[in-house]
Amino acid sequence: MESDRNILRGSRIIDVLKRAAAELIDLQIVVNENPPPGITRVNEVYPDGKRVDVYVFGIPELDASMEPGAPLQISLAINYLGYCFRTTSKRGTRGIRYHSLEIPPFIQEIQRRAHYRVAPPSADAVKTLVRFHPDDELIPVETVNVSLGGVLIQDCELVSLPEVDHPVQLVLQSDEGHRLHLFGRIRHVAPAPSPSDDLRIGLEFETVRPRDESDLGHLLARWQREQRRVRTRT
Repeated sequence: MESDRNILRGSRIIDVLKRAAAELIDLQIVVNENPPPGITRVNEVYPDGKRVDVYVFGIPELDASMEPGAPLQISLAINYLGYCFRTTSKRGTRGIRYHSLEIPPFIQEIQRRAHYRVAPPSADAVKTLVRFHPDDELIPVETVNVSLGGVLIQDCELVSLPEVDHPVQLVLQSDEGHRLHLFGRIRHVAPAPSPSDDLRIGLEFETVRPRDESDLGHLLARWQREQRRVRTRT
């Protein structure tokens, strides 16, 4: 069974923190292992990649407790992924509510779903076609990620998108030639990350035949092996 946790290091940590800053993601922070947690946000990631500024707002007790050297537990969530790490407070900067933290050597990336979602290793790895109405043609869309339970797609040309829970027919065709005919339902619709104007649509599979589930599991396992090989080389 694949683990639901990945270890991120180096530039991948910086990417997560910069995205948290850009999207104003709340960080849950616990000082000295004493809950309840407080809320903070990433203000700036230093160019040297060793420190990150966070801004503590509305919680004077938390602000005061983040003295230099204080051990911190931090967690955040971006879409379907959670991240957590331990670090220490360095010092207050630019006023009472700004704090400089050590960027840790690694952070844990945690899937927050029952089914592990895997991004295709390349645009050619899978082709996804969807049909929202029986008389419609199958429309090719971008595949963001896939799991045994569903697929996240992205497109800018879906003019008349049905509402949540609407049934969908879809076809997944892998670069190995496997062609899976599946049925599902729309579970959520949201804008794609900036600067894209596309929509992202989460589709949940309905009953999947055992053979199709096996083929899909084989495909996802291959993608994960390829991703691990790339991480090892970098």
